[in-house]
Amino acid sequence: MLIEVDKGGLQIADEVPASGALDEDNLIMGVLEPVEEACEVNRPQLPDIYIKMIPHPHSKDSITTIIPLMATSEGSCSAYLADAKVFAPPGEDRPWAPFQTHADFEYTEMAVKGLLSEKLVNVQLTGIHNGWSVGGSELMIHNYKEMSDSLVKTREYGIQFKHEIILAVYHGQKEDFEFYYHDPWEYILNLIHDKSLALISCWNSVHKFYCS
Repeated sequence: MLIEVDKGGLQIADEVPASGALDEDNLIMGVLEPVEEACEVNRPQLPDIYIKMIPHPHSKDSITTIIPLMATSEGSCSAYLADAKVFAPPGEDRPWAPFQTHADFEYTEMAVKGLLSEKLVNVQLTGIHNGWSVGGSELMIHNYKEMSDSLVKTREYGIQFKHEIILAVYHGQKEDFEFYYHDPWEYILNLIHDKSLALISCWNSVHKFYCS
């Protein structure tokens, strides 16, 4: 049974066999690689339940995608998805940047989560840099201000909250409603520029079918 998923809801389309050879010339399963390169058989068998994705006619990528929704039967390339390579951006030499050291990052994380006061942070850092730490310390921050400066630079890596006040009339009274929010457009742009999401992002319109 082939069920078309559209904006108008589910629609029953032409029936297809639950299993059998596919007639698409360029079939892939889960990733953008020809099945023939990953399978020992000439044609893979359809999984019992799967999602079929057909690209838009104007899309440069014309390959139909089959996404299995359950373990495939014997001889149907069940190991293919396990061998699929997932894109991952190269690791950074200093993932704790803009903090100068990993120790700076760890201490700042503890101070923020622990809601430590400026006075307490200054006392702790002064003690660490003046004999509390046996064998020395890798901390490069010396006071609350230096820690705060690093946090300000860190916030530039993510979407910042915006602050708004809206004036509205409620039950005949003028009221100020104060709230914080993330700009949806900035959030979308942040996702688009995230390289780790490139492989799984859907850049073009597709026609999806639930098949069983």
